Amino acid sequence: SSVTLPLEIWMAAGQVQQGLNRESKIQVHTNTVAINTQPIKLNAGITITPDYCINTAPKADIWILPAQWRNPLKLRQVRRRFASLITNALDQQSIVCSVGTASFLLADLGLLAGKPATTHWAYSDLFQAHYPKVNLKRRHLITQSQNLYCVGSVNSIADLMVHLIETKMGIAVAQAV
Repeated sequence: SSVTLPLEIWMAAGQVQQGLNRESKIQVHTNTVAINTQPIKLNAGITITPDYCINTAPKADIWILPAQWRNPLKLRQVRRRFASLITNALDQQSIVCSVGTASFLLADLGLLAGKPATTHWAYSDLFQAHYPKVNLKRRHLITQSQNLYCVGSVNSIADLMVHLIETKMGIAVAQAV
């Protein structure tokens, strides 16, 4: 859901935008990116076939890093693979959003040191133990440090997506979504 919900919200925003203003030059394009383009079967039985692998991913305005359940420390195994993609996105002023435990990846890359961050409440103690230099905001559902956002849950990513839709497409589209 930390992958599919943001995709659905942005698709809805694109449809609303077209319905409100057919001459608008704003277009919504969503893509999925993974280590490779092999289909990924999610626990709910949904299969996602990534559009791009991390080496061929195009520039994007917004990057959403999905949650890693059960053992978020597993993200350490892939951090080097995603390091350049994430740091390049931030250098290009793209927005990077971590959902729930994806904040572990950002912290492991050193991107959250000295900055406010949140994670899924069930993993707050583990996060704080491994990343003491991060300013963990246990009671916050959304944190922001420039163009880097962390959200604590899937519900929070929905709220953040609506906020970003308002920022990029206007209040009418955000309210409709």
